[in-house]
Amino acid sequence: MGSCMIVCFDLSSEKLDVIELPYEMLHEGLRRGTTLINYKGNLGILVIHGHEVVLWVLEDAGKHKWSKRISATLSSLYDEIGNNPYIVGMTSAGEFVLSSCYQSIPFRIVYYNIERMTLTRVNIQGLEEIKDDPNPTPRIFLDYVENMKLL
Repeated sequence: MGSCMIVCFDLSSEKLDVIELPYEMLHEGLRRGTTLINYKGNLGILVIHGHEVVLWVLEDAGKHKWSKRISATLSSLYDEIGNNPYIVGMTSAGEFVLSSCYQSIPFRIVYYNIERMTLTRVNIQGLEEIKDDPNPTPRIFLDYVENMKLL
């Protein structure tokens, strides 16, 4: 397996940097379900590996030092979200967000708090009409706030 890396550009110094990913992370597989996140101010990567969600955190960008912080088992979430979860990202409150497959009815979003090991399920209604669409693509955005005063 070849090496994988993340390329970073620092706007203030106008320097380009390359951060290598650890072999263990690559061995777990960077496929469907891999998402870059902000984890407490550090770069993080959530990876679905089998029936687990693993959180990797970049501790030191200069030394390319990563830590494997948290591993959550998805098997308990499958009843809530289905067999093909999609990682949306992580909230500022430390919850990672998973959505069900877009063709699942009801379409669900699950917030999983990695410190308390609790989950909150939200059913989204009104997507029944697009269930049979060959390319339905509901988009989910975290921490989006719209100013209703302008309306």
